[in-house]
Amino acid sequence: MSNLTEYFRQQYDELWELRDKRLDGYPMFDSPLSPILAVGSYLILVRLGVEWMRNRAPFELKRLMIVYNLVQVVINSWLFYEFCMAGWFNGYSYTCQPVDYSTSGMGMRMLRASYWYYINKLFDFSDTFLFVLRKKNHNLSLLHMVHHASVPFSIWPGVRTMPGGHITFFALLNTLVHIIMYAYYLFAAMGPQFQKFLWWKKYLTLMQMVQFILTTLHGAQIIFNGCPIPKSIVYWVAFHELLFLALFFGFYKRAYRPKSKAIEKDQ
Repeated sequence: MSNLTEYFRQQYDELWELRDKRLDGYPMFDSPLSPILAVGSYLILVRLGVEWMRNRAPFELKRLMIVYNLVQVVINSWLFYEFCMAGWFNGYSYTCQPVDYSTSGMGMRMLRASYWYYINKLFDFSDTFLFVLRKKNHNLSLLHMVHHASVPFSIWPGVRTMPGGHITFFALLNTLVHIIMYAYYLFAAMGPQFQKFLWWKKYLTLMQMVQFILTTLHGAQIIFNGCPIPKSIVYWVAFHELLFLALFFGFYKRAYRPKSKAIEKDQ
């Protein structure tokens, strides 16, 4: 047992040495336990919240929903701008872009954008808490819970070791999609006078699926073009993106299939 413990400790130390030391001291990045504790706390709070609300009336949170969605639009707009200005619209290669590990202005700007992108993924947990307080438990679907619980595990290792370069293309697209998504939720929260303009929800789901496909294809390039980026990170990103492509496609079929076919199938 002691030999096995020593082996895992050695493996851990070797992996920890691969971290980007520029992030040392940043909150939530001093230990690999951070995403585990964050997601564990999230799942416990959701469970406790559902039980606490079981015999209570749902909260009326219209104003809070408007403010929350507006804040998310602003945050994601800022992050999208930072990813553009720190590289993707300012000299980054779309075929092979190594990480700038220097302390240059551009290198540190991308590092900070990557850091705050991860922190915002933790802020996204608020989506679920608001569902719980409003007793919208039908929205706590497999897609929703797997998405929110898995994203920190997908992003934390990438930010801790590669806060910049090729893999941040995912974050660029994701923040753009989230600007549009939270704008949709913002208008939906503002009442019926705005909801009549929200006919494009179906296309929002399609946009999310296109995002997963583009990110997978963009990352897959480096398997064939000799780009000096670890292939393991490509496989990790591809697994994450294809998993959510499958989940979102399942949601799309259930939500938007023709009603006549749905009735025939259910009979």
